[in-house]
Amino acid sequence: METQIFVICVLLAALLVCLIAGFSHRWLLPPLLCGFAARLFFLFLDFYGLFSPPGADGDAVKFNAYALEWSQGSWSDLFSTFEYSASYLYSSIGAVIFKLTGYNSLLLPSLNILAGVIGIFLVGKMSF
Repeated sequence: METQIFVICVLLAALLVCLIAGFSHRWLLPPLLCGFAARLFFLFLDFYGLFSPPGADGDAVKFNAYALEWSQGSWSDLFSTFEYSASYLYSSIGAVIFKLTGYNSLLLPSLNILAGVIGIFLVGKMSF
């Protein structure tokens, strides 16, 4: 139950970022909301097995599996996986969140939605 609440909180945080950034920079509101809606739409298409976006089958499954495996170990083992320059840093961060909240297959993709919205804001802010 905690993981479902956490996923909902992350998605609400992403929407809140869209609204706050969009209201402070009006011209960014449409791209932010469009990016949020598109990412959320593809997340649910993938979750229900209707369509699998590119990359959702290969690397994403492995990152999720590593995060789940590492979260079941001790804290010291988990922190020993952190390597800031390695590609599996994403799995290490996910493992910490899994250890704190429990496993949910939507948890890491929902964090991707939040990161994507923040990325859209930063790119838009740097462009103008």
